[in-house]
Amino acid sequence: MTRAEMIASAERIRTCWQAGRCCQLVARGLRARVLGAVRRLDAGSMDPEVAGRIAMEAENVALAFPPLPGGI
Repeated sequence: MTRAEMIASAERIRTCWQAGRCCQLVARGLRARVLGAVRRLDAGSMDPEVAGRIAMEAENVALAFPPLPGGI
């Protein structure tokens, strides 16, 4: 997964919570996790394959949690 694809994954997570398709609390944390992996990748302290896997896993987990009834 390229850096651009990882950023796109983080944006899909954000779009998902904004559209009310997943739990906002979980999605915000997982988006931060993806962006943290991107920062570490940019710094050279993370292998690109590992960073890509983190992004894919985070997106999948975010979609697995529906929003709480009544908000948040």
